[in-house]
Amino acid sequence: MIGFSNSGVERGNKQTGPLAGNKKAHYPKSKDSKPVLNRIESKAFKDLQKREHEPALLHQQESLMEGSKSEAVFESLNLNPQLFINEVLNTVDDMVDGAFEFYEQQALTFLGNAGEDKSVELKKGISYIRNIIQSGLDKRLDMWEKYCLRHCFVVPEGFSLPKLQESAGESTMGQDSQCDGDLDSQLQSLREKLFVVGNEGAELYRELQELETQSVLSKSCVMSLKEASQLFEQNSVNDTVKEMARTASELHVKMEKLKIKRMEEIGRYRTGRIYNPERDESLMDHINGLCNAKLEDLQEFAADLNI
Repeated sequence: MIGFSNSGVERGNKQTGPLAGNKKAHYPKSKDSKPVLNRIESKAFKDLQKREHEPALLHQQESLMEGSKSEAVFESLNLNPQLFINEVLNTVDDMVDGAFEFYEQQALTFLGNAGEDKSVELKKGISYIRNIIQSGLDKRLDMWEKYCLRHCFVVPEGFSLPKLQESAGESTMGQDSQCDGDLDSQLQSLREKLFVVGNEGAELYRELQELETQSVLSKSCVMSLKEASQLFEQNSVNDTVKEMARTASELHVKMEKLKIKRMEEIGRYRTGRIYNPERDESLMDHINGLCNAKLEDLQEFAADLNI
């Protein structure tokens, strides 16, 4: 198996801010690298811890892996495992620095104005804790780095990238681009059809809204006409009843007047019979009929009956 080596890369204690100690330089970074790995606790990693007691063998393996064909293989794939590992190590160092800086600031704030001596002692204590944690962390990260280079980023012996695969990949990419072009044209056609259908749907919706508005107006007009018709019928019946009542009242008054007038005539007739007994009985009077009545009397009687 062929892998990467980490020869020439030494990890030291890195301290920033007011903490004592030398500042450790960051490893080279890759712009495209994304540190996402977690701590590895597999059986192979534990076996690697045991092999730490064989420095001669490790040095020999690293020398064999150094300058091997694996670098060319990874470069052909535009990959650099060492830059990725360096990115992860730098991220861990930044997190540790930030954590201890925040811890020191909070401790000094909590200490307040207790004096310069206590502040110095506090910083020394934090630096001591930092060195202990950093030492253990560096050892485990060193083992993790070696594990990644020897097990995770390993190229089998004799592995190569055939040109046939590259040409096949290029032809596949060409076919994919052509298919993408066809799909784009079909998608554009579907967009245009969808736009036309959307416009037609919007037009139909507007027509439907207009029809609904007209229907509502028609129903409102019909209701108004029904109400007006009902009011007209009610008013017409009421007017007719009122007119009939008024006419009946007037007729009753005229009949009363005519009755009084006839009573007066009857009285005059009886008085005339008493004082003129030789009057001609053949003539028809008001009591017995109107055949022999005078024209003026008939016109007056008709006027009394006219409504």
